[in-house]
Amino acid sequence: MKGCSIGAAQGGRRRQAQAVDENSYIASLQITTRIERATTKAKFDRIEELFRRTTQFNATGRVFTVPQLQELAAAANARVFALHVADRFADHGLVGAAVVADGEITGLVMSCRVLGMGIEHAFVQHVLEASGAKQITATIVPTARNIPVRNIYRDNGFVLEDANVWRWNGAQDDSNRGGEASRVLVSDVSR
Repeated sequence: MKGCSIGAAQGGRRRQAQAVDENSYIASLQITTRIERATTKAKFDRIEELFRRTTQFNATGRVFTVPQLQELAAAANARVFALHVADRFADHGLVGAAVVADGEITGLVMSCRVLGMGIEHAFVQHVLEASGAKQITATIVPTARNIPVRNIYRDNGFVLEDANVWRWNGAQDDSNRGGEASRVLVSDVSR
C-alpha cells in the first residue's frame, strides 16, 4: 500500500533484532499462507484495491477493474490468484494477487505488510506450478517506488530476455529457484 505503519515496521525490526538469525526470526513468526484461484466478488474487490493502491511490490503498475478480473478468472487461458497470509501476531488477510493470461504474468502485487518474509517467493513458485505452463513470461515496469519487486523474477529462476521481459522455463534446473520459499508454510492451496 502507499504507506506502511511506521510503528508496525519498528516493532517487526525489534522482534527481528532479538532473533538469532533471519531464518530463526522467520520461523518464529509461524507464517501460514493460503493461495487460491479467485472466484468471488469480495476477493475481486480486494484484488482490485491491491492493484490500485500498491506501489512498492507491483511489478507493472497495471490496474485491473473488478469486471476485468472476473472476465480473466472465467477465461480458459487465464488465472487470477489470491494470497492470504497469517502469522503468530495477526491474520493479514488477502495481501497478494497475481494474474496470468496466455502464458504471461500480467500482474503481480503484494502488500508491504508481508514483504521480507519470503512469502513473495512462495507465491511466485505456486503461480508457476499452478499455471501448468512450460514457459511463462513476466514484465517488470520500473517505477520510482517499485524497487522491492524488481528482482522477484530473477530470484525465482526467470532469465532476462529483453529489456524488462523475463522468461521462466519449467524444464530448467530447479535448484536455484526461490530459495526463500522453503521458509514459508503454504498451508492450503487451491488451484
